[in-house]
Amino acid sequence: MEDYKKNTKTVVDYLIQKQACCHIMSATRSCFNQLEKFLLQNGQEYSPEIANKWLTNMSVRYVKDTISNYKNALDELEDVYENGEVRPRTRFKSDGTYEQRLNETLRQEMNLFLTALSSDKAFATTQNYRAQCCRILVYMQDNYNLQSLSGINYDLIIRFYTEDEHKSRIAKCHANETVAALLNYLYDKDVLPYGYTIIIHYLALDKGSFWNRVNADVLSEIKHCQTKCHNHITLEAYHAAQKEIYSVHVQNKYSKSMRATYNKGMDLLYLFLDMNCLHVKRQITPKPNVILFLTPKS
Repeated sequence: MEDYKKNTKTVVDYLIQKQACCHIMSATRSCFNQLEKFLLQNGQEYSPEIANKWLTNMSVRYVKDTISNYKNALDELEDVYENGEVRPRTRFKSDGTYEQRLNETLRQEMNLFLTALSSDKAFATTQNYRAQCCRILVYMQDNYNLQSLSGINYDLIIRFYTEDEHKSRIAKCHANETVAALLNYLYDKDVLPYGYTIIIHYLALDKGSFWNRVNADVLSEIKHCQTKCHNHITLEAYHAAQKEIYSVHVQNKYSKSMRATYNKGMDLLYLFLDMNCLHVKRQITPKPNVILFLTPKS
């Protein structure tokens, strides 16, 4: 098994050099460890045929995403046995097809987001985000005429979430993760309000069906009351009140489920207010390096 250990190490070193994300690294090591155990138990030496038969048997135990990563690992291992090195593969190259379809503004804004993201993400992870971002933004551009990230709104996020189809639950989760990271970035840049940082979470919990279905008379009455009130609450004050009430719940030994329900209720209330233009204002402090061609929203 000395050749096997040496060649699997070559693959792992290649992935480290390519700055593969921890998910790929973990799956690759798991694949090699389990295959080695299988070979030892059956008194066999490595061969591509044996490895592929083993993978076929494993496919009933794991989800498609895991099997796909195992397949990539075995393909790279076969490269090393045949050529002494790993042949470059597409999972470490971004697909430029979608990016070429983006207008110049969206492309520049996306690149600024990815540059910020790359400061604490592996190269392969950032490339995955790029591929997802390109596909998501092309969808919004082509179907809903999105011209800039500042044009993103709640309706567009909900439409993408409900209309965009994926082959697996994990693929859908990856898309949601990308959208959430982008919305958090835009919030940090004072482009979008706070509600955008939490909406994906509540859409995933299927809590969004009633938010903007408010009776027009009720909405008019709420807005009238808001107009008469001279002291509009800020987001900071809203969160401070939320934390204070939560601390009271802790002191009075409310259960964890009750406290979690309370926090969800406060989040949903904020989303209800913001989606119906009953804004909770954020105190905005000027920040350096804000994207100049994005228009801040309250």
